[in-house]
Amino acid sequence: KQWYQRRVRGLCSEVIRMFSNVGVKVVVDPKLPDWSKFKGSYLIKPNREEAKKFLERENLERFTEGVLRELRVSYVLNTLDKDGMTLYSINDHARRAMKYPSAGSYLDSDFRTLSAGCDESTRVVDVNGAGDALFAALTVCLLRKHSLEGREEEVMSLMKLVGKRAVEGTGCYHLSEADLKWIAKVEHGKG
Repeated sequence: KQWYQRRVRGLCSEVIRMFSNVGVKVVVDPKLPDWSKFKGSYLIKPNREEAKKFLERENLERFTEGVLRELRVSYVLNTLDKDGMTLYSINDHARRAMKYPSAGSYLDSDFRTLSAGCDESTRVVDVNGAGDALFAALTVCLLRKHSLEGREEEVMSLMKLVGKRAVEGTGCYHLSEADLKWIAKVEHGKG
């Protein structure tokens, strides 16, 4: 089992490195207990339960700042079932400090948090698949615009709308062709 875990860690690390070197953003929905293999990825999206497994004595915000620092990721999106989601990020100063340690250390002010939850009009029926729908919408946004930098609030607003659709239905929600067209309209200010 240890041999297998080392091989998986090595493979993940190599894939992340290869894609990052050619400018491809790697986004991860972690299911395994060892997150070190995702070091250097662009975004990690744990749900509440996956994050809880690693919290022990830390609160969610401190834990997420640690993930941003230690794993050198730009974003962590915590999906929180009926409570919405929180996007944690670091600013350019912290990114430079992580990439080039001689640029200096980073401060608590280098971290940013954006939260979006269900509003009063949302009738939560079923949260199954909501995090996956958010992850899919986020990936579509990345494929269209290649980055979240400077667009965090816009993307969170869009994902809030996708999340609302996901929790108001029954069963595992998946993005349809109509959803993808709707996302494109919203991104272009026509939705």
